[in-house]
This record gives sequence, structure tokens and C-alpha cells, in this order.
Amino acid sequence: MRVRGNIAPTFVKRLSDGSALVSVKIGGGQAPIVVREIRGRVLRAKSRWVDVRFWTNFLDIEQYPAKELLALYARRWEHELVYRQIKVDMRQSALLKSHTVHTAAQEVAALVLVHAIVAQSRIDVAAQAGCEVTRISFGKVLAFVQSLWAVLAEGEGIINDKQSAALLERAIFRLAQTILPERRKRSCPRKVRQPVSSWPRLTENTYETGGIKYKVLKTYA
Repeated sequence: MRVRGNIAPTFVKRLSDGSALVSVKIGGGQAPIVVREIRGRVLRAKSRWVDVRFWTNFLDIEQYPAKELLALYARRWEHELVYRQIKVDMRQSALLKSHTVHTAAQEVAALVLVHAIVAQSRIDVAAQAGCEVTRISFGKVLAFVQSLWAVLAEGEGIINDKQSAALLERAIFRLAQTILPERRKRSCPRKVRQPVSSWPRLTENTYETGGIKYKVLKTYA
């Protein structure tokens, strides 16, 4: 999680990758917890360096180097896309169809499992097309998985394993021919359309392209 710069935890130990262990008070009479603080700078194309500071419970610097966590942090918006796919694209109603807490938990678990299957299918299609997974349409792959399962279910005893594999291979090949254009880099202009404070007014949306550079800063150096 990202942390404001004015929060002052208790320093515990500096780590060799530039991060540090800090003790954080969480209130409510509970004992402080130890987290790992990582500070760094992020540079988008045609932009300026932005300082970031976040805490994580991944304390092992060998398994989770600060540089890798900093790079992954910039991709956090991909999680929002996953939530939308599960809550909007994969469902046909505004509410769960279950009537008890137990069956609701089962329904949510089923949605997560189905999403994992679709995600793996997108990976297979991307490998066939030789492109990034984000250029494979989630909606098209979802429709493909639903249709293929229906065909295989009705064809049980008629379609053998070899034919099923051939059908899957052909479908993946077809989907690989429909890759999406390269995505624009996500950008959030720090402006508002109708200013209510000192923020500059947004009159035109802007988007940034190109890679992102990362630099880990020594914490409590």
C-alpha cells in the first residue's frame, strides 16, 4: 500500500536492497506491526520523476527485491481491470444469485476459478500470436470458453480426446488473428474539469506512451 510522506513509523533495520523494516502503530490497543518500507522514483515517458513510498508485508529481500516490487507497483491498475471483468463481464445480474452466505461464497469462488481459466486461455492465445496478454480481448476469449465448453459437454461420447484437442488448437489459432491494438499507457492528469481548488483545469486529455523507468531510493539512509 502507498503511504503518505508525513507518516513517521519507528525505524527498525536497514536492508541491503535499499528498503528498510519499520514498526507501525495500528491503534485500537493492538501491538505494532513490522512492515517493509520501500521508497523509489518512477519516470514515465515525457514526464517527470515521481517519488513513491509504500509498505509491504513481503519482508524477504531475496525473494522480493525492492526493485521488482517497485516495478510491479506501477502495474497496480491491472487489478482494477480484473475486478471489472469478474463483476461486470462475467456476470449477467447486478447481484449474486445465491440466497445464503455459504452459497454466495461458493458463487464468488466459482467466478474466480472461471476467471483463472479464461486468463490461462488468454496466455495460450498470446503465446500463439506472439504478443502481450493485454492485447488479447477478454470478452472474445470468455465467449470462446463458454461456447467450447457447451460443445464439448454436448459432444461427450461423440467427440474424442484427439478431436477435442484439435478443436481447441484451431480456436486458439483463430483468436490469435484478432489481437487488439497496442494499449495506450495509463495516465492520470493531475487536473480537474471544474476546479474547486488550486488544481489546474483539465481542458484536454493527454496520454503517455513508452516504457517506465524505476529507481530505488535508500530508505533511512
